[in-house]
This record gives sequence, structure tokens and C-alpha cells, in this order.
Amino acid sequence: MSLPGKSFDKKKETHTPQTFWQWFSNNQERFDQLNELNAEEAPARLNEIMEQLNKYDPWFKALIGKFDDTSSELVITADGDIALFVKVELLLSAAPPLAGWRLIAHKPPLGFDEISIEMHGKSFNEETVKFYPLIDPAYPDLVSIVFTHKDYDEKEEEDFQTAGSIYVQNALGEINTATQIDQYKIRSEPEDTSLLIPVVKLNDYLNWREKEFVEKYDLAAIDFPEELINSIEGQDAAGNVMMALAVATYEHWEYKPVYCWWVRIEVEYPEAENGLPGPDSLQLLHNIEDKAVQLLTQNPGIIYTASKTFKGCRTIYFYAKNYRDPSLLLYEFCESAEGDLKPGFFIEKDKYWQNMEEFFKLEEDLEEDE
Repeated sequence: MSLPGKSFDKKKETHTPQTFWQWFSNNQERFDQLNELNAEEAPARLNEIMEQLNKYDPWFKALIGKFDDTSSELVITADGDIALFVKVELLLSAAPPLAGWRLIAHKPPLGFDEISIEMHGKSFNEETVKFYPLIDPAYPDLVSIVFTHKDYDEKEEEDFQTAGSIYVQNALGEINTATQIDQYKIRSEPEDTSLLIPVVKLNDYLNWREKEFVEKYDLAAIDFPEELINSIEGQDAAGNVMMALAVATYEHWEYKPVYCWWVRIEVEYPEAENGLPGPDSLQLLHNIEDKAVQLLTQNPGIIYTASKTFKGCRTIYFYAKNYRDPSLLLYEFCESAEGDLKPGFFIEKDKYWQNMEEFFKLEEDLEEDE
């Protein structure tokens, strides 16, 4: 299971980190005994924090609990959204010292042997959940996990996926879930139950897969292909024109898994004829793309791969070795953007560049037409 990224958008942020922490500092005493309030008062108090937090970013969530006898714990989370991880960390880094509080960025790992979640009338714990890996010879480095639930019912698919995702993120930790697993889903137990592995052993399996990956690529002398950019043009049934540029020589590149983070910048524009931008918008789009490509590709861990203009949106594609470097660069880039066209960015895991296949397929189709 993967979650679509949400962009940093200049229009969304109305408060600074200092604004939030000043408010929280002034009101902290009202929240340190949250666990002792009744079922009506506690959610209302937590909603107060959420309202203030969402003025900084509308996608953030907060969790509060007791840490020990003398201190409380505040967790701020982007709820698994990779593009926002750095922004969470920037908010926490601006926090002042708060006596009696433990401030945490991202949901910490609680451990599969320590956690049990009750949702939709089902229990998710080490007794009800097991796992097995899916191995695809075509994608040997892909870490794909099937979590099974002994009471799984296809009629309740959405409930099981939602609860399962919450269970995994809390047990494994938000960062570990995003970085160590490429994809996962919740399913019923297979007929051959010998395939099943106790969920408490997942950490061992993921550490082993990570060690294998490092040994395979860490000392490899990575050769980059000669950069050959193809221009692609097409049209949909409604007459909307698609114009794209793509680095064709990456199609069969063997080191894609090293640059596993798919980064895309999206810039919406007013549509003119056939979904394309008018002359003024086109020049602004070119300027934004040129600046973004120059900014990101100065980092050797980030590769430009394609751009597409279609139905009111210019999308610029990159792949990166890690998510933090492009996040930091693009956070500042998007926040400081001037003019009428505002870029936003998204980050997802895409170890085998499957999101680039649309460009490679278009190139092959054009070659066949010729």
C-alpha cells in the first residue's frame, strides 16, 4: 500500500512554526492531563491542537499521551506522507524547551509485540496478523509484503486496509514503513499456511533485505547512460494535446533501484487551446522548470528524467537517492515561488521507475508508427 504525496503549497501555510509553538507554550497545561479527561472532553482538547497545527499545514496530525509519571508526549505526524516528512521535522526543530513534554516527529515504532489496535470490530495484533513476502524475479530488489488477518473479509476491504495501515505504521514506525517497505497490502491467509511468518519477525526480515540491498549497490561503480532526450507529442480523444520530454536512455538502466524516490513537481496553469498554456503561461512554466532542474540536479543524488504538459498542468519528473534532499530543496523553492503560477511537489517510492513507463511506451508507439 502506498499513499499519494501531498504537495507543499504556499497558499496553504498561514502560520509559522514559531506561531504554533507560541500558542502551544501558552496553553500546554491544558493538554498535559489529556488522558484523564472523559470521552467528550479529550477529543475536543485534541481538536484545539489540530486546529492550530492545521494553520501551519492542513495535512498534519497530532497525538498526545503520557510518557511517564512526570511528562507527556506530543507526536506530530504527516500520516505517512513522505513529501511532508521534512516539514514535520522543521516544525519540531523550531520547538522551544517545554518542561514536562517529550516532542516527537513522526509516529515512533512501538513494536509488533507491544501493540494491539481495535478498529471496525477487528483486533490487529501478533495473534491475528502474520505476513509473507512477495518475490518477483523481474523486480528482485522490490520489498513487497502481504499482511494477513485471520478474519479478513473481502466485503470489508476498505476497513481492513485502513486499519491495517494504521497498525503497521504504529508498530513499525512511520519512517521505517515508508523507507523499508516498497508496497504492502492486507489479505486473507493463504491455503498453504506454511508460508506465514509471525509478524514480530518482520523487523528481522526487513533488516536482512536492507543489508542485501546495501551489499549489492553500496560499492557499485554506477555508470550513467548518455543523456538522450526525446520529444514526445500526442492527443487524447477529446483533442487535448500532450507534449513531453523524456530521457529515453534510462529505460533499461540497471541502477534504477538506487534512485528509488520519485519526485514530481506540478504547476497548474490556465488552459488555452487544446489544454495547452498560452504564450505568457508557457514562458513562466519554462522559467520554473529551468530553475527547478538547475536546483535539483546540482545534487548528484537527484536525476532529471522527464516533463509533461497536459490539460492545465506542467509536471516535471526526477528520481532521487533519498527523499530528504529533494524535500529540503523543494520546500524552499515552492515557498519562495513568485508570480501567478505556484509549484507544488510530491514524493513517492518507485524503485523500478514504473511511473516512467508511460513515457517509454509512448516512445515505442511512436517508433512503431514511423
